[in-house]
Amino acid sequence: MARKPKLDSVLAEAKAQARDALLENEPENAVGEHLEAVAEDSRVVTHYFECTQDGYAGWRWYVTLARPPRGKTATVSESGLVPGDGALLAPDWVPWEERMRAYKEEQAAKKAAEEAEREEQQADDADEDAADADCADENSGEDVENASDAEAGEDADDVEDADHVEEPDAGDAADRARGNRAARREPLQRRRRQRRRRGQRKSKKN
Repeated sequence: MARKPKLDSVLAEAKAQARDALLENEPENAVGEHLEAVAEDSRVVTHYFECTQDGYAGWRWYVTLARPPRGKTATVSESGLVPGDGALLAPDWVPWEERMRAYKEEQAAKKAAEEAEREEQQADDADEDAADADCADENSGEDVENASDAEAGEDADDVEDADHVEEPDAGDAADRARGNRAARREPLQRRRRQRRRRGQRKSKKN
């Protein structure tokens, strides 16, 4: 494992020199506070400054300083702008072929989902139609059963009415028989009375 380089004190104290190097190329209002100094190598230090330029939130300016052995004067090696943690970055560039492949896969998945949803809807409609048909058959069967029960009830009533046809009452039959006999006896009795009267008249004459 490589040993971490020691921070050079001369270069670490050269913050003003690092800022001045930035201001040679950047506007003063774009360079913010000093953030940190990081040892890159022996006698090489990078200073970081806040970037206050619009549209570069989270970015940092950097200036790398170096000095020769036994030298006390820092020199600017390089400077620039780098993204920090949480910086707004543009998405990585993706080749056209890969983008089209991803687009086609997305469209195919969308089409498959729509087809599955359509098939599910058709299945639901078929189930509803079958349920409606079953309900209609049940209602039809109930109507036929009710009609059969009604007809059977009417037939039973007719049979019951036929069974309850009034039979001649024995008393009424006897009364009619006595009436008939009385009707037959009445002319006989009348003739007998007539004969008795004729006999009585003959007796009186004699």
